[in-house]
Amino acid sequence: MIFDYDNFRDILRNEIKRRVEDNPLYSAHSFAKKIGLSQSYLSLILNDKRSLSDEAAQSVSNALLLSPLEKEYFLLLVKKEASQKEELIWLYQQKIAELKKNHDTEILDLEKFHLIADWHHSAILECFHLEKFEHTTKNFAAYLNLEEGEVELALKRLQNAGLVGTLESGHYYRIHTGFISTPHGIKSVGLRTFHKQILKKASLAIEEQSVEERNFSGITMALDPQKIPEAKIKIQNFMQELMKFLDEGNKTEIYQFSTQLFQLKNKSTTENLQ
Repeated sequence: MIFDYDNFRDILRNEIKRRVEDNPLYSAHSFAKKIGLSQSYLSLILNDKRSLSDEAAQSVSNALLLSPLEKEYFLLLVKKEASQKEELIWLYQQKIAELKKNHDTEILDLEKFHLIADWHHSAILECFHLEKFEHTTKNFAAYLNLEEGEVELALKRLQNAGLVGTLESGHYYRIHTGFISTPHGIKSVGLRTFHKQILKKASLAIEEQSVEERNFSGITMALDPQKIPEAKIKIQNFMQELMKFLDEGNKTEIYQFSTQLFQLKNKSTTENLQ
């Protein structure tokens, strides 16, 4: 996530590294072509010998398919470095810090996530954001229709993961208040467990919830499989924008938003999919 970086060059270096790991035949030349720069110009930038012009920065951010907020962050990093005036540097830094704060996301390692993969762990974490909600085992259990013993075990796991703390009164508090995420594009038993459980919850919601309370939609299409990696990036960008939009206002209910993009043809062998 680009909000983890304080230098636009590190964003470019990491993007190249990620693409090479996905495809060993990928190169800096391929990346330069992708973002609309010459290989020599890109090399000077990565070696701290040149900076990006405003026009080039716009072109690069568009080529990387950044969301509007990610693009704003990237361009601020470029402008901050290019500025020679202390007051402008300070102003850009303030805006950068604000964007980082608003998009504070903790990336859980897969081993830690495996311990809290069951759906109700993330639901309990979101309950801490509800208006006028006392953070007790009894309330968590009642809201999520769970046994109190099951909630107690879940809270212990969340405590061990460093996500939840407890007060002497018996109430709980959330240590990390931003979004929780996992690494993208990695196979994991924990992630598969979570997604299967969410799909079951979605199936129940079709029968139990009114159309005013839920939204289910989908499309079936023929497509070019080579576009799937870029489609995943677009989905991630959309989800970031949606999270930002839905994170504002009075929070009184917990919802689950999920996306699915998968093949409809029958596979003869079982594959380990995320």
